[in-house]
Amino acid sequence: MKAYNLEGIPVIGRSHYEIFPEIPQRWKDIHQNCLAGNSQRCEEDPFPRADGSLDWIRWAIYPWYETTGEVGGIIVFSEIISDRKQIEEEKNRLIEVLKAKTVELETAYQDLKQAQSQLVQAEKMSSLGQLVAGVAHEINNPVNFIFGNIIHAKQYVHE
Repeated sequence: MKAYNLEGIPVIGRSHYEIFPEIPQRWKDIHQNCLAGNSQRCEEDPFPRADGSLDWIRWAIYPWYETTGEVGGIIVFSEIISDRKQIEEEKNRLIEVLKAKTVELETAYQDLKQAQSQLVQAEKMSSLGQLVAGVAHEINNPVNFIFGNIIHAKQYVHE
């Protein structure tokens, strides 16, 4: 009650207009609508505290009927849901952070897959280069042997 400056103020049996003399027109309209026999409810509604901060409330207002069948007043049910709302907001913030991290991880994963593919291609090219070098070496040895001995063979044939 302290948060709403109601400490020490008797509230039972008093109207909202007495307890909250500066009640907004919106609430007056809701009360009048309920006094006309209509129910009203809201799942999340900001409610100002005495210090200027906001509480979030869930509320329902129903007309109550006298034994004659006429509306005798209204019954207000309210629940402060500020903690739940704060938890939901934090949950939503964390979900957004997780979504961003997920995108970041997916991008990193795709980059790693591409790097892996490039490494495999580079390894294949390296292996192919070694194979070609080996084949060239195997061809070069007999050719160099023959080329290096042509001069001697010419001399032997000439003699």
